[in-house]
Amino acid sequence: MMQNEEPSALHYKELEPLTHKENSPILVRNTRTKEFLVKKRYDVSLYTNLERLKEINHPHLPKILEIVKNDQELWLYEEYIHGKNGNELLLQNQLTDTQLILELGKAVTEALMVLHEKNIIHRDIKPSNIMVTNDGIVKLVDFDAIRFYDGSKENDTIHLGTIGFASPEQYGFAETDERSDLYSLGIVLNVCSTNSFPKEHLTTNPFLKELVVKATKIDPLNRYQTAAEMHTAIVTQLNHLNESTKIVQRHPSLAKRTADLAITKRATTSSFSTKFLSVVPGFRTGYYWKKIIATIWYLILFLAIVTSWSAGTFFDKVLATFDTTILFVLPTIIATNFMDIQNQIPFLATKKLYRKLPGFLLAIVIWILMYSAFTSIATPLYSHEYLESKTQNN
Repeated sequence: MMQNEEPSALHYKELEPLTHKENSPILVRNTRTKEFLVKKRYDVSLYTNLERLKEINHPHLPKILEIVKNDQELWLYEEYIHGKNGNELLLQNQLTDTQLILELGKAVTEALMVLHEKNIIHRDIKPSNIMVTNDGIVKLVDFDAIRFYDGSKENDTIHLGTIGFASPEQYGFAETDERSDLYSLGIVLNVCSTNSFPKEHLTTNPFLKELVVKATKIDPLNRYQTAAEMHTAIVTQLNHLNESTKIVQRHPSLAKRTADLAITKRATTSSFSTKFLSVVPGFRTGYYWKKIIATIWYLILFLAIVTSWSAGTFFDKVLATFDTTILFVLPTIIATNFMDIQNQIPFLATKKLYRKLPGFLLAIVIWILMYSAFTSIATPLYSHEYLESKTQNN
């Protein structure tokens, strides 16, 4: 919504500043709906990014109700969150439980998955920007530092972020991307565990240490590459924690032995199905619409393979399976980045869009050549019966 006058004169009543800082967010009330909102002032240059943010409706992000812009000012009205931020919880020792820390990390990665899908980088992940509502819902807030990522810059023009939590690239060494947010989240997990930054005191918590170490690598290529990948790792650790907790509850006398086992073997393993689904494209993020699309596509692949077995010898079926794999399965694996395969292919292991597109074009050319070569080699090897059945079907 755009208007020429600041809307508080129309249907917003200012109640009180929420902090003692200059330009503090202000608690306001909509005189029509009686709803409490937070009014924030932003730089006019952020209007496009905030408009994109306004389109998002996600449980772990504050809902933006209205954005009002004039020549000099930009005002944003978002939902008022009843709760405490991470700093307050740390000061009150309410964020020390491993389960809570992992749940917080899981929620933040889910919020980042949505932001990153729209190429929005938060750039200021820290405890004070993570709210926990009175109902226990985690919200990622404060978008003063957001920017749109397009992969075309060597570094950021404006360096924003909070010292200690900001990634190395936010100091001008490279362009920030989604891995910058994951670096900051890794720092947050360590601070929640130890009240210190990793360089001062790295957590020894067996369920958190590996997450922190990988997320905070200096080289972005060595970190989690996507929020979905880090989300999967956190969910896996939550499963380990829950399984070890169940064992302790069933056998209290084994508590110490279980704790020692967790340190040396990262607790008990979660079920095969949980681990498998956490890396399968379409099931990694937990979104139902993605699961539906993925299930339909996997069913099509299965039917394509089974249909190719309708006639011929065993060797015909083996060749037909290879044919279907190269034609359908291989492109699916690469396009969906299954098991982070893109980072294992030199011409696809980049986050810069202008380098990624030529890499995909090269991959398509190689795929066409590979399939053509396989077809020319395999066709003479099929049995006469199989070739006849294919001709009749066509």
